[in-house]
Amino acid sequence: MIFRGFAVGPYGTNCFIVGSEKTKQGMVVDPGDEASAILRHTKELGLKYERSTDADKKTIKETLRGKLAELFDLKTKAQELRVKHMEAEIVSLKKNLESRRANKAKIVEQRLEQMTGEGYGW
Repeated sequence: MIFRGFAVGPYGTNCFIVGSEKTKQGMVVDPGDEASAILRHTKELGLKYERSTDADKKTIKETLRGKLAELFDLKTKAQELRVKHMEAEIVSLKKNLESRRANKAKIVEQRLEQMTGEGYGW
């Protein structure tokens, strides 16, 4: 039995490949996004390749090469998008840090008042 699990797409969706080593047939469970559909197709082609005749293998191999190139491009785009979001988050965190540094005395005083109960409350 073939059973493999892995994360796909920019959100790391769990995807599973289930198949038979004997028949070389399988299926994908929860493929997620577009990249997952291509991944599913490449897995199916891989299983098909293993049980094909030599004459069919060349055609399958070329199709598989194209699908793997598509999958590579999609994964690269997803990683670029993730980097872009991380960079935006870093900018936001730096602004927050600057604001906290500029307001250190006020923040410390507010916290002191909260902890001692000496400030204005409700």
